[in-house]
Amino acid sequence: MKARFLLLTFFVACGFAGQAQLLDSLELETAYVYTSLEEALKEPYKVYRLHLNKKKLEKFPPEIFEFPNLQDLDLSKNRLTELPDSLGKLKKLQILNVSSNNLEVFPKSIGDLTQLKKLYANKNKLISLPAHIGNLTQLKVMDLWSNEIGYFPEDMKNMKSLRKLDLRNILINDETQ
Repeated sequence: MKARFLLLTFFVACGFAGQAQLLDSLELETAYVYTSLEEALKEPYKVYRLHLNKKKLEKFPPEIFEFPNLQDLDLSKNRLTELPDSLGKLKKLQILNVSSNNLEVFPKSIGDLTQLKKLYANKNKLISLPAHIGNLTQLKVMDLWSNEIGYFPEDMKNMKSLRKLDLRNILINDETQ
């Protein structure tokens, strides 16, 4: 019995050969938070949460794609002006925080983040949202306050799980909707 427990522990620690399942909200909330790329790159399969906030980043670090189990990514309070088109490769991402940057648009591939449950993008310069954002059918929280969004795609009606949508400080023109 002890050998079976050790084997199970080994598989869990290794994430079933690096391909761990999605964590539930409690497991994700209590998982270790990596705060440096250097530290995270030492054990990429163990990285579920990566918080690179307040790092003065001007570009999206491509090393982020080396974390196959990444489920919580915080890039808030940096100097990012864009997110890569390849963002959609982060298939297990459940939480994305890009608040307080200088983003003007999301890449279309944001719609490929079908496991995303929370999206924080407040205090940016977003002027629109791609229609593909409607593919985020599991999204529960979308925080967009203090942006310059003038258009909301009709496909957002597909976001049936959305429970909180923060649009404070956004002037919405009824005539363009």
